[in-house]
Amino acid sequence: MSITFWAPSAPRRTVVHQPDGYEGYSEEVSLLPEIKLVDSNAFAMLEAFGVAPDQCGSWAISELAEMLRRAVKVANVQSLREPATSETLATQGAVRIVDRSAEVVSIGRRPRMVSLGRTDEYVQRTAMRFVDLFRQAQAGGYEVS
Repeated sequence: MSITFWAPSAPRRTVVHQPDGYEGYSEEVSLLPEIKLVDSNAFAMLEAFGVAPDQCGSWAISELAEMLRRAVKVANVQSLREPATSETLATQGAVRIVDRSAEVVSIGRRPRMVSLGRTDEYVQRTAMRFVDLFRQAQAGGYEVS
């Protein structure tokens, strides 16, 4: 799953795509930045900003100055970024399945789970993307969802 941070009422423009060998298509894109993050990365950034993680919601125009201040602070202070970082993790293990009605025991493998982690540089770069979004939304008078 992913979470997109954007300014829904910001002006949009039409972009036409013509991929080689495929039929062209067009899409409406915001003139302001949009930030799409997987849930765990979005939650880590929200926590770094001092905001309770949630999958939906918005910041009113009146809240953007504070969110901008927080994003700038996270981008510039490593100790604020550190809790948002994470190590690479790869796990896979055995699982035992017991069917008591037939008294069958089966041993198999669990799915492999891989998290590439979040480096300090990633958290800093993402915080700067939020700075850009909050700054432009505040200047234009648009709430951020």
